[in-house]
Amino acid sequence: MMNKGIVKMKAQTWIEIDQTVHGFESGSKSHPNYDIIVKYLGDLLERIEAAGYVPNIDIVVQNEDDNLKEEMIRDHSEN
Repeated sequence: MMNKGIVKMKAQTWIEIDQTVHGFESGSKSHPNYDIIVKYLGDLLERIEAAGYVPNIDIVVQNEDDNLKEEMIRDHSEN
């Protein structure tokens, strides 16, 4: 893609906590509240799993074990 002048932009994610919107780029840990945001997302994941959420790992085409497939789905911002 680079040799054709195409540049892929980094994925960005936003989350609202206590009426404040926080944004960060994929793979970045530079946000000043990174640890708080990660904990909030982990707590949210636990709540939705307790409510019955089960990730559809059948959509992952990579040949990986099921736990890694779940992690790949969880960490992908479009799911």
